[in-house]
Amino acid sequence: MPEIACDTLRKPRRRIRITRRWLRFLWISAASGSMPALLNVLFGHASVSQFVQQVLEGICFAGCIGALCTLVLPRIAAPILSLPNALKWLTLISVITGLAALGCLAAMSILLIVNRVTPAEFWAHYAQALKTCVLITLAFGLSAFFYEVATGRLNKATADLKMREEAAEKLRQVALEARLSSLESRVQPHFLFNTLNSILALIREEPMAAEGMVERLAALLRFSLDANQSRLVPLELEAKIVRDYLEIEQARFGARLRFAIEIPESLRELGVPPMSLQTLVENSVKYAVSPRREGASIEVRATERDGRAVVEVTDDGPGLTDAHLKVGHGLELLQNRLEVLFGAEASLTIEVLDSGGTRVALHLPVGARPANADAEREGEKVGAAL
Repeated sequence: MPEIACDTLRKPRRRIRITRRWLRFLWISAASGSMPALLNVLFGHASVSQFVQQVLEGICFAGCIGALCTLVLPRIAAPILSLPNALKWLTLISVITGLAALGCLAAMSILLIVNRVTPAEFWAHYAQALKTCVLITLAFGLSAFFYEVATGRLNKATADLKMREEAAEKLRQVALEARLSSLESRVQPHFLFNTLNSILALIREEPMAAEGMVERLAALLRFSLDANQSRLVPLELEAKIVRDYLEIEQARFGARLRFAIEIPESLRELGVPPMSLQTLVENSVKYAVSPRREGASIEVRATERDGRAVVEVTDDGPGLTDAHLKVGHGLELLQNRLEVLFGAEASLTIEVLDSGGTRVALHLPVGARPANADAEREGEKVGAAL
């Protein structure tokens, strides 16, 4: 099948090249055939009627010679170009001269058939026409030959460059995919380990609550695996993951963990990286709720500002410090994921509030949409399972 497809593509291209070659033959024949007649008119050696007659005869000579050159030269171009430089020029001039002689003989035969020359005048007229034909054929033939060679080399270089660019782009995409998969594999275990620790804390004191958390965790992990098939998921579904995670953690922390989630209708279909919002919330639980006896409040809010979507997670804890943001931290990994997915169109900002607490925001292009149209249906499955 691939060979058939390649042949199907090659045939139209070959026909186009042949058509262009014969179009060039036509205008070169017309130009070279008219040149002697134009020179005679310019120097006052021919009347208008003689000019028309000479143009027709010139086109006859040019057509016969040009047809031979068009048929022969492209087929012997490669062998001629492979010869040493001096021999290459000698061979090319000899071939063009021979084609001019044969074409001139064919044109004289046509003129003999239409009674433009008599048999007695044939060879005298042939010898006279041959000199002009050879000079004009060498001028136009050499020019056309090297034009074809230069065009062929340029086309080959362009094709090679395009192939290299396509190969480089494919390698870049593969590298980005590998990098993104590596980053995602480092982010998701944080969610799993922290949730398992929460379940472990409840097993002895509240086994029923622990059992319910295991069921919810299983549903969330199913969604996580399904979400990995797409680089983006709707914000509404990501918010469901966050709510489930916070409810799991709330069973552990009780009244110490308070949260609110507000997603406007206009941004529910916004595409976000899977588990990205959960990573921000996880940091608030870890650094704002867990170390404080009074706990903290967490707010998740999405807005649209200056043509960009801003998804914020704000807590009223002690605030993040440089000690919290070590190399390989979840926020750093999330920033790398945004860079891979969106480039310069997305960013992550961290703000320590004057009143205490931290605000971490995802800045995303409003037009970002999940590539996997089935993500919403997967989210509905999760909701039903919960």
